[in-house]
Amino acid sequence: MIGKNKIYKAIIFDLDGTLLDTIEDLARCFNAVALSRGFPTFTVNEYKLLVGRGAENVIRNIIPNNSINENLVKVCLAEFRSTYSLGYQVHTKPYTHIEKLLEVLTERRIACSVLSNKPDKETVECVRYFFPGIPFRCIQGQKENTPLKPDPQSTNEILKDMQVSAEETVFLGDTGTDMQTAVNAAVFPVGALWGFRSEQELIQYGAKKLISDPLELADLFI
Repeated sequence: MIGKNKIYKAIIFDLDGTLLDTIEDLARCFNAVALSRGFPTFTVNEYKLLVGRGAENVIRNIIPNNSINENLVKVCLAEFRSTYSLGYQVHTKPYTHIEKLLEVLTERRIACSVLSNKPDKETVECVRYFFPGIPFRCIQGQKENTPLKPDPQSTNEILKDMQVSAEETVFLGDTGTDMQTAVNAAVFPVGALWGFRSEQELIQYGAKKLISDPLELADLFI
């Protein structure tokens, strides 16, 4: 098993589809925007393939091609963010054994951080709401003038803040974007099979280890 005999000191988690099952609330809020404009809606399973590269990317997929313009994208994105900020916790919940994993890592003094393409404010709110007792070193979402994952800039900034090297760090995510991020930042890419995307996608984009239960990850942090 790759990575088994290596000692890691830190981990960066993706949020949606990795720590939290957010897809029903995301789908509900994106569809609210679509319905308000008379646009077609999407199913929960369809949204699993749309999310991962930021809310703006999803909005651009919601707006029909013959209606899209930059002002409308901006307005719909603001509407989504307003709706989501008031209802991100309706159906969202941590995946099974995530809370236990975080407790184990905290006990072992493993540095834990979160990096999401969800807007920064919503990322921080979600993490603080669902994991109030976990001392995350960094919680970072989409920020203005900062490139989204899979660009490694934010990952590199988090590594610096945690004072660890890439070689000492694991990145856990559920999408090809997450695996690309890990590869681009030279951290160890681990794919979460309980999330939004397929095993094939995770392998295609660089996963070096796949896990079907969060507690399997504890083996990397002895």
